[in-house]
Amino acid sequence: MDEPDIDKVSALIWLPYLDQPVVSRLVTAVHTARAADSTASPRRDALGFSKAAQAVLDMLLAQRAAAIARIGTDRPSVFRAAGLSLNGISIPKRTGVSALRFVALGGWFGPDTGLYQSAAAEWICGP
Repeated sequence: MDEPDIDKVSALIWLPYLDQPVVSRLVTAVHTARAADSTASPRRDALGFSKAAQAVLDMLLAQRAAAIARIGTDRPSVFRAAGLSLNGISIPKRTGVSALRFVALGGWFGPDTGLYQSAAAEWICGP
């Protein structure tokens, strides 16, 4: 969360019924299916995995509004700054399950912004 471009490559969503590891794996699968579609012939995705993957991503990203409603932002950088401003403040231990999740948007940091998409295409199509 320390990267200057964190808001360009990720977002916060509110999703109480899936934990972060599940969300991360799901988003990786979505990006992999989308990358495969961009490198495949139109006939290769006969079952519509790419469209289904896009629908899943759209549903996840729709939960950004819930994050904004609950914590005032969907931007990881704002959330991080808020956390840092609590330095020295004692916060009671939370009980129960947190629903704030981190979602990769499909890009990467720095000059090689296509690195993530290249990796996702390689995961499904091979090197």
